[in-house]
Amino acid sequence: MGRNWEKLNVRAAAGSVTGSIVKICAGHASNASQIDNWVAGNFKSLTYGAESTASISGDAAAHTGSQNDVHQIGTQAVDIPAGTCLDGPFIAVGTDADPMVIYYNGHLTSIDD
Repeated sequence: MGRNWEKLNVRAAAGSVTGSIVKICAGHASNASQIDNWVAGNFKSLTYGAESTASISGDAAAHTGSQNDVHQIGTQAVDIPAGTCLDGPFIAVGTDADPMVIYYNGHLTSIDD
């Protein structure tokens, strides 16, 4: 089976990441990682395109904007046990300070708390 991601990012900071997130893996051999909140769905863009009637082309949009296909939004924390991964698709997740490996496609935006 081939991989379904293009890039990876190692993150060890509290904050959030937004993009086309395929899976998130615990980054430490003996400690769990945790996402604090999450938005599941298919990521398209964080800017409105020229075809958008809601905004001028190129304007910034929220991750829940109409250009993305949001399936569910969760405010509960999810533990990722050491040595395991959590499969997406995610549009955005809140991260804690534990190391994690984020597999994604396209562009990933990270914001530290």
